[in-house]
Amino acid sequence: MSYSTSIPSIDQGAKVFINLKSDYGFKRLFSNPQHLGILLDLLNSIFKGVKVIKSVSLRPTEIIPKNEESRKSVVDINCVGDNDETFIVEMQLAAQEFYKDRTILYASEVISGSVPKGEAGDTYEMKEFYIISFMNFILYPKHPNLYLHDVTLHHNLLKEPFFDKIWFKYIELPKFVNKGPLDSDLEKWLNLLVNLENMTEPPAGYEKPIFQEAFGLAEYSKLTKEEQMAYQSSINSLRDYNATLSYAEKRGLEKGLEKGRRLEREIAEKEIATFQAKAEQNAYADKLESARKMKKAGLSLAQISDFTSLPLDIVEKL
Repeated sequence: MSYSTSIPSIDQGAKVFINLKSDYGFKRLFSNPQHLGILLDLLNSIFKGVKVIKSVSLRPTEIIPKNEESRKSVVDINCVGDNDETFIVEMQLAAQEFYKDRTILYASEVISGSVPKGEAGDTYEMKEFYIISFMNFILYPKHPNLYLHDVTLHHNLLKEPFFDKIWFKYIELPKFVNKGPLDSDLEKWLNLLVNLENMTEPPAGYEKPIFQEAFGLAEYSKLTKEEQMAYQSSINSLRDYNATLSYAEKRGLEKGLEKGRRLEREIAEKEIATFQAKAEQNAYADKLESARKMKKAGLSLAQISDFTSLPLDIVEKL
């Protein structure tokens, strides 16, 4: 069985619900200060049988290190649990070379940045740290039925955990297929992440109040004019990014089939990098244009920054 990056459909048209793979859609549901119960339920469904999280609060995502490429392909949420543990929840839209390496470095930088400066040298105790990565691509193609991966530090000889305060959870969305009854809350959340934009009403099995709350929040008709502008900006960025990736992947595959030589693959990779750079430029330009329109419409700088994910200092200069 072969897989490729799943390109989500993104034209709103007559659709009832928003696209949760967009920056705006993902954050509206799972990073909404007035609806943190949704994020809490998602986390508890992921950690069922391992731990129970009683409450969460949001932290600024600015402390999470990102390069320019990551800003375009990663949507992330930074939050803290009731035991002061950190959860980084991210939606990774496109396949990335050395992706596992990136998540390890990502975690290391966040953990190191959380240590108070000037503390005594013997205060090394750290709080629990978790990265939950929803991936819109396949990381383990040899295991088509395994979409949830738990990764911890393990003692190879003793066959037991070595350190249980750092935990990575990788979830491959393209492998998740709704083949019938959804048996767990996690399966229901994954079904929404993959299929919500194509639904016209809540399906059977979603009677739980927190799911009803999520459907209400994701209903496009309930967005204000300003929120619709922010969502459209997010969709435009997603469209540009996905269209360019799709063309680049096709172009690279054609060249590989025609030549099959290392030189041609290197050329294809360079072309993909060029197309990705153009997509990022177009997406950024769309965000700037949307921000200007929001500014003319009278939105506050903070609202514009939140809706477009542009830094506040950039919004101020527009």
